[in-house]
Amino acid sequence: SKEIRGTILLVGDMIEAGSYIICALMTSGKIKVSGIDPVELSSFLCVLSDMGYCPVIDKDSITLDSSVKMGQKQKCPHINAAPYPDFPTDLQPLMAPLLSGCGGIITDRVWQERFGYLHALRPFGLAFQCGCGWAKIEKSRLTPAVTSAPDLRGGMAALISALGADGVSEIHSPDVILRGYDALIEKLTSVGADVKLINL
Repeated sequence: SKEIRGTILLVGDMIEAGSYIICALMTSGKIKVSGIDPVELSSFLCVLSDMGYCPVIDKDSITLDSSVKMGQKQKCPHINAAPYPDFPTDLQPLMAPLLSGCGGIITDRVWQERFGYLHALRPFGLAFQCGCGWAKIEKSRLTPAVTSAPDLRGGMAALISALGADGVSEIHSPDVILRGYDALIEKLTSVGADVKLINL
């Protein structure tokens, strides 16, 4: 995969901001998202800090460089998705590919049945166990795969998995993802991602 590096200007969408930050971390890149209120992503940034990353926060932007990490060894994170201001449930599916690097646990107190998306990530080699309201992500090496977007956030999790795998992947039903992100392909390619929309 290509490193994602650059700046993306957004208009106040914290889920979109979190999505691009995770994309950059999956590709060992560096990204700045601006035009947002970092306070709205406090719980998300706390989890990234627990994982050893060092977010740099300004009044309307967040910068994250995957190569800059805290010195101490970090624990495998436990992500607890819950109503705001806790960790956003819309970002928990996107964290699953990132957790493949270290392992971790995800629980969801908003949508307890929201873990069906994991089956769309299994072709990439993501190893997991799941039950009602929880999933345990095992440390896994992601490889290229062909899969389909099961829903908006699950589809974005598949795209993140593809970005983190070294090789060519295909994600079918891309419209499921595109309906939730403004100019997704254009924004990703502007920061170096090798992503193409193929109209069949």
